[in-house]
Amino acid sequence: KNQKIRKQHISYLPFLSAQFQQDLKFLVSYPEHFLQNIKAFLKLYGFLYTAQLSLNIKGWAQRPEVKPCYFILDSEKASKERTKLQLHGH
Repeated sequence: KNQKIRKQHISYLPFLSAQFQQDLKFLVSYPEHFLQNIKAFLKLYGFLYTAQLSLNIKGWAQRPEVKPCYFILDSEKASKERTKLQLHGH
């Protein structure tokens, strides 16, 4: 017998994988929007995964967790009063 063994792959960032699946399921329920936005959707999640991976890399031996990540527009200035943006900004 040729039985295929299905390996279970566990994501390093399970919280992000779960959110991706939930968002993809929602987007697929609107086929027109899905077709128009799939490229941007995948780019966004590619960025989010990379950002969270890089923020969790220092504690790679521990269980990964959602790390704060703040966004700023190119035209904005990150003032020193905005400490969270200074520490966790992108």
